[in-house]
Amino acid sequence: MKNPNSQAGRSMAAAAGGAPGLVLSPCRAGWRSLGGILLWGLLLLGGLPAQVAAQTEGTISFSFDAGDIEEGLTSPLEINISPAPTNTLTLSVSVTDITAVQGQDYATLTTTVTVPPGASSVSFNVRTIDDNLIEFREEFTLTLNSVPGYNFGAARTATLRITDNDSSPSAFIAVVETGGRTEVAENEGADSIFVGLRGDDVIDIGVGVTMTVTSGTPGAALVNGPGGSPGTTATLNFEAFQFAPERITVTGVNDDIDNPGDERTVTLTYTVTASLGGFDGLTGTLAIVTVTDDDTAGLVFDRNSLDINEGESATYTVALATQPTASVTVTVPAVAGVTVDTDINMNNNQDTLTFTTMSWNRAQTVRVTADGDENANDETVTLAHSASGGGYNSVTANLEVAIEDDDTAGVTVSETAVTVAEASGSDTYTVVLSLQPDGNVEVTAESAMSGVATVNITGGTAGVRQMLTF
Repeated sequence: MKNPNSQAGRSMAAAAGGAPGLVLSPCRAGWRSLGGILLWGLLLLGGLPAQVAAQTEGTISFSFDAGDIEEGLTSPLEINISPAPTNTLTLSVSVTDITAVQGQDYATLTTTVTVPPGASSVSFNVRTIDDNLIEFREEFTLTLNSVPGYNFGAARTATLRITDNDSSPSAFIAVVETGGRTEVAENEGADSIFVGLRGDDVIDIGVGVTMTVTSGTPGAALVNGPGGSPGTTATLNFEAFQFAPERITVTGVNDDIDNPGDERTVTLTYTVTASLGGFDGLTGTLAIVTVTDDDTAGLVFDRNSLDINEGESATYTVALATQPTASVTVTVPAVAGVTVDTDINMNNNQDTLTFTTMSWNRAQTVRVTADGDENANDETVTLAHSASGGGYNSVTANLEVAIEDDDTAGVTVSETAVTVAEASGSDTYTVVLSLQPDGNVEVTAESAMSGVATVNITGGTAGVRQMLTF
């Protein structure tokens, strides 16, 4: 554990406004600025250069462009304004995480700073969050945004590096995942993991170290190091005394399975070899990777609907949208008006289809026959498909079948002509409908010559016109 009161545990090294080697010492009370000392020195030497006094626009700048803060400390960050504003000035700051995470590694920062009239500098606090994790240095940046009437000075952006205060064994692998986790989309989505070496004993990092990272499920995620291609393993080479981390890129691998919970998990492990020192032989889990799924289980038809003439047959095909985990049975029950057969090579009509993990995307044929009827109406029926097994439980899909009727409504008369004797002669004929009606039908029988012949229904009264009801 570093001594929190030591200079090494609290100092922030910075290059401020063109003054190389400037050291700002935060201690626990904050950074000391030498700006005032430099300014007084200039005043004692005869004042500021003439071109500074004559400039028409001011400058804004952080007091340094990079520095270290030990985790768990709070230090002020200074912004210099020249010349001092005559009215209240509002500055805005953009925060960008690099390997540090706001709210996790450092407290949420204010993004608006108010400069009172006459102030040539203003500061706000940066508080880092202490934890018990052994980590390598984490970084984030603060960037000044544009302000009318002011240009940017030497340090528009300040890079802040959070140094760890937790002690480690003589040799340790430090891992930082972007956003605190590693997640990739299947089908070549990618994410990065930063891996570094930690060692209290200089001998542990005074030699070259090689780390091999292995994907536990290469069918779900692959890995590669700098300059490499995605594969089952990746190699990281650390030079002697290399404190900077190396990057592992994780790439998702596509599959055709609708995975439970729409994700898969992959364990990345590491093995370290070194010629000497405590790193040689280290092994362990590097990270747990989440691979998000882009597949949805479903039934695939080769058409949106099926059209059939009454009394005839037509076919369509069915396949699965994703690879199942086991065999899947699809049931196609018959409905009134049609007959369904899922296997025309077998006796009688079948109503099920079976798909395996190998044949899931191979389309199978279903034959549909429209039953004949005695009405003249076109009809539409729905075939309801349901699946079970292999991760397809509760998967359903419907296909509409439109049946075009082949019947024509009409009236059939039993005789084409009748002959009757004058005065009291009579003859008979019958009238029937050609199709079953949807409701009552009235047929009118009428004599074309009222003075010559009359008509009547059996049992009725003769007249010129009679109404038949069916």
